[in-house]
Amino acid sequence: MAEVVPVTGVWWDINTCPVPDGYDPGCVRQSIESALANFMGPSPVIIFCYGNLEYVPPLVLKAISDSGILLRHALGWSSLSLELFDWKDTNPSATTVLFISGDDQWWYMTSIKTHFSRTLRAFPDLEQPVAYPADFFASLSAKKWVWKDLLEEKYSGPCYSDTTGQMDCVLNCQFEWWCSMCMFPGENCSDFIDHLKSVNHRQELFGLVWPWDGNPVDICELCDYPYVDDKNMRIHLESEEHAHNVKAAGPSASHETEAIFVDNSKEYHEENSKEDHEEEDHPT
Repeated sequence: MAEVVPVTGVWWDINTCPVPDGYDPGCVRQSIESALANFMGPSPVIIFCYGNLEYVPPLVLKAISDSGILLRHALGWSSLSLELFDWKDTNPSATTVLFISGDDQWWYMTSIKTHFSRTLRAFPDLEQPVAYPADFFASLSAKKWVWKDLLEEKYSGPCYSDTTGQMDCVLNCQFEWWCSMCMFPGENCSDFIDHLKSVNHRQELFGLVWPWDGNPVDICELCDYPYVDDKNMRIHLESEEHAHNVKAAGPSASHETEAIFVDNSKEYHEENSKEDHEEEDHPT
């Protein structure tokens, strides 16, 4: 009987580690698999492309999807943690995960240590600003890549051969296209992309930031776009949609929306800092 090799799970944050200009998005999967094979030998790999996918060009999403990477629209790390541990439940033999992200919230899920014996990492650059807890990676592998270097990886050894049909079973337990915010499974990539542009999707997003007094707290009034945190507002402010609306509205609009973002971002960090100090003063 052929040996069943544990599946390696990969969570790729496309917002902080985007596809570089000039790089074929359809080759990302091959590069990730090559990097993993060079490090630990050929093995079955499942890759999730995670993040706010609303502003990723549709042609990029289509190329990524066509290569066999699963698409996940999610606005925060909490959605990641839920799916990560759900995936572990359906793949109990999995021991290795690779996180590709520059978001420090991805690294504070300390329960990872109790679920996986090896955690691999890829960052946007060498000057990684993430501050880790002192003992966070004490029991984990310290292997890490710079994202652009990982994309240059080549593997010339023997490829993994799924003679047991293992990967078919793994993939059959997953939606290929999933919006975690709306709990929407796309029928195909085009259907999924259409959903991200739909009125229902935008209404669901408004529901996340709409307080009881009826006035949304965090919104780009120029584009009528709500956001759940400063990271997703930055994604919006750097989008082609926002740039187009700024250009159409005139020069003053750019300064106004930038000021709104700066003020809200400052308030957001001050509030989080206050909560952190309160937790330190009153530990549970």
